[in-house]
Amino acid sequence: MASADITFWNGNKSHIRRQYEKALITLCLQHAKVRNVAFRVDETDYPQPEDEGNIFALGYDALVTVDGNQKFAGKSLIKIQTPLCKDLLSHRLLIINRKKSDVFTSVTTSAELRLLTAGIPATWADADILRSNSCHVYEHGELHDILNALGNGQCDYVPLGANEINAIFNEFKCAERGLVLDPHHVIHYPLPLVFYVNPARADVAHWLTVGLNSAMQSGAFDKLFNEHFPGTFAKLNIKQRRLHRFSNPYLKSVKFD
Repeated sequence: MASADITFWNGNKSHIRRQYEKALITLCLQHAKVRNVAFRVDETDYPQPEDEGNIFALGYDALVTVDGNQKFAGKSLIKIQTPLCKDLLSHRLLIINRKKSDVFTSVTTSAELRLLTAGIPATWADADILRSNSCHVYEHGELHDILNALGNGQCDYVPLGANEINAIFNEFKCAERGLVLDPHHVIHYPLPLVFYVNPARADVAHWLTVGLNSAMQSGAFDKLFNEHFPGTFAKLNIKQRRLHRFSNPYLKSVKFD
């Protein structure tokens, strides 16, 4: 790979996030006026956390991940601090088993919610965040595994970002599994998506910073965001839901644009 080429790793995430993040980095490079550079997207999934944490050693130049991702703890990298999904991913809505709908209707406090068990795919950041907030967590397998576990009663709910929950619900045929989207609750903990860049690619970090700032100032970022996540807060009635505000132990205060 020539040094001027860019390889963007876009694995280990939902299809809707892959689409948005691929379009976003393309937009940033366009606004940075990057030309004559080969840009490649690799969507290989790496289920082992150590493989994801060593992604730059595997030859990748940039990725999008949650800020504070512990798989990268202690790793050398360049972080671009600007949140890329506003506050949508921080709002976690719940997929539940239809048979337990009455349980969630009766829950009124965060203390009561903590007594129920969250199902989280292995290596997702949510597991440690929820455990740090005294929640019960069943951590296992990949997303399809944890949805099967929800259907089998091994956990009580699966929290997913407002930006992707409907797409995941449909993609994994949750209704056919006897699952429903809980209409009552939303869990919030700071979970901004940011660019991580290979520490050897300061040029890529510069291009992404310049391009992202330009796209935000021109309105192109908001246009792209709204094309991928149109009216999500209103469609999901997020403001009308019972809010459970939890902390993210890996982040201090986070400002969302």
